[in-house]
Amino acid sequence: MSLSVLVVDDKFDIAEVIDKGLRQKGFESSHAESAEDALKLLEGERFDIILMDIDMPGMSGLKLLKLLKGRADTAQIPVIMLTVLGSEAQKVNALGLGADDYLVKPFSVRELAARIEAVLRRVKPQEPGSEILAAGGLEVDFGRREVRAAGKKIQLTPTEFDLLRLLMKRPGFVLTFEALAEAINQSGREATSEAIYAHIKNIRRKLGPLGESIETVHGVGYKLRL
Repeated sequence: MSLSVLVVDDKFDIAEVIDKGLRQKGFESSHAESAEDALKLLEGERFDIILMDIDMPGMSGLKLLKLLKGRADTAQIPVIMLTVLGSEAQKVNALGLGADDYLVKPFSVRELAARIEAVLRRVKPQEPGSEILAAGGLEVDFGRREVRAAGKKIQLTPTEFDLLRLLMKRPGFVLTFEALAEAINQSGREATSEAIYAHIKNIRRKLGPLGESIETVHGVGYKLRL
């Protein structure tokens, strides 16, 4: 069964190119011209991943992202944001709101398909019985991709989970921005310290008091102290 992609972009010509390219790569693709149209589609259909432009008339992509991440039925759908070159603040905001990745326009369909596949690999269920790490009130179940902080189940995005998992595997060790970026399949101009910071900030907030155990090593990266 083909993986289904929802493309939310008010620019029809761009959406048409994306749609055609994704179908050639074997994906099923649907298009919504606005955030409002996307919400209507999501009422009756289930998508494996959403590609979302940030700048749209009416409700912006960032507002739609925040809305989707706040709803139980859509919070776990991975989202890749589509941005324009130079809007670093928008990218950081998107990651802080729960986006899993972002692409800077213009981009190739080949790059887009690779990003989609990378994100979907992170949400693919693993075999049962895999490793569970627990320390200092924090528990990470790699197989079920579940996190508990002080016994409370925490909802992380796939990208946030992968970052926390990497930190949990190397407690006390400093992980550089580059190592963390590689772990979430970001590289080059996309692998900025600001982008990683946005994800880490989100993880800290969701973990509550335990979030303080993720320490910033200024100019280098982060480490987990438990």
